[in-house]
Amino acid sequence: MIQREAPFIGSIALLRQTADDATEQWLASWDDVDDCFSFPFAERGDQPSYRTPLLSAVGERFALDPSRDFLISGLSRAHFQAPIDWRGWQSPQWVVVQFFSVDLYGRDALPKIERQSQLRWVTPREVATQRTQDGSPLSPIQCELIQRAHLIPVKDEVD
Repeated sequence: MIQREAPFIGSIALLRQTADDATEQWLASWDDVDDCFSFPFAERGDQPSYRTPLLSAVGERFALDPSRDFLISGLSRAHFQAPIDWRGWQSPQWVVVQFFSVDLYGRDALPKIERQSQLRWVTPREVATQRTQDGSPLSPIQCELIQRAHLIPVKDEVD
C-alpha cells in the first residue's frame, strides 16, 4: 500500500461478508506493486471528501461497476490519525485515514467477485497476523492501521 516516506491522507475500503460458519471475512486483492494482499485505498488529494476517491479505487481493484455493483457508506466507519513509527523508517510518518464500509449491491456483484482469482476473503485472524492461511502476506501497513483503529477485532478462535 503506502510504501513511501510521505504522509498518507486518504481512505481504505472494507467489504465484509459472513461465511457459512458465521466468521466475518474481508475482501482483499493481490497488489503486484507491493507483493501482498491489500484492501482498496485512495489518497484524498484535492477531493472534497475522503469517500469520493474510493469509488474508482474499489471499482478498479475489484473489477466492479461503481454505479451498479457496490455501495460505499455515506459516513466513515472510523477516523484514525496519528504519527506512526513504522519499522525500518527513520522518523514517524503522519497518517490520516478514514475507513469506509462497502456493500455489494445487485445480483451480478458477488459472481463477479467469485470469478477473480486475485481476490481473497481474509479473516480477522489473518489481518492480525498479516498473513493468509496459505502464508501469503497482507499489507502490514493497512493491517497495522486497522488494528490501531480497532476495526476488525480478533475473537477467541480455536486454531
